[in-house]
Amino acid sequence: MHLRSSLSIIPEVRRLVIGGPYRLVRHPLYAAEILAAFAFVLVNPTVSTVLVLAAFVAVQLLRARYEERLLAVAYPLYVEYARRTRRVVPFIW
Repeated sequence: MHLRSSLSIIPEVRRLVIGGPYRLVRHPLYAAEILAAFAFVLVNPTVSTVLVLAAFVAVQLLRARYEERLLAVAYPLYVEYARRTRRVVPFIW
C-alpha cells in the first residue's frame, strides 16, 4: 500500500520511496516474499524445495541490486539512503 502506483513486476524507476516500511529496509516486499518462501520450505522440507528456495533468494537479491543501480542513477539521495538502511533484513543485512 505504501508504494501505491510505484509497484511493478519489472524493476523500474517511478519515484523514490523511503518512508513507511522502507525506513527499515530497502526492499520490504522482497523480504516478505523470501520470508514466505522460507516458511513454505519449513513446512515442506525436501531437497527440491530447498533448491528452489536458494534459487529464488538469489534471483530476488539480483533483482534488488539491479533496482538499486537504477535508483542510484535517477536519485542521488538514494546512495545516502542505501548507506543507512539495510537491504533485506532490518538491523542485520
